Amino acid sequence: MDGREENGEIVVSYSVDGDIREVRAARVINCTGPNPDITSIDEPLSRALLRRGLVRPDALSLGFDATPLGELIDGDSLVDERFLTLGPPLRGILYETTAVPEIAAQAHSIALRLAALQREACVA
Repeated sequence: MDGREENGEIVVSYSVDGDIREVRAARVINCTGPNPDITSIDEPLSRALLRRGLVRPDALSLGFDATPLGELIDGDSLVDERFLTLGPPLRGILYETTAVPEIAAQAHSIALRLAALQREACVA
């Protein structure tokens, strides 16, 4: 994919099965949200977790680095099963994770996991 300005328009070229196509637009709108960089957000909990190395940003800094199950990865590259997340903080690894169906599925998965842990604790 390639983008350029031409005669006051934005022209994006892309390939489909070897065929080069173009899209022309008058404007481009960034739809990643108000601040797509997790390392620069002004939210106390996220900033403290990052500062203490309890979490790390994903490769693109769109969210936290994590497993697909929502287990956060710390600054030493270790999976910490005590810290789970869902939704937008997983944008860097799942990207399409901001809509209700995806978040509901993630919440359901986490709830099942927590219920299993609770059952194990009651048996032990």
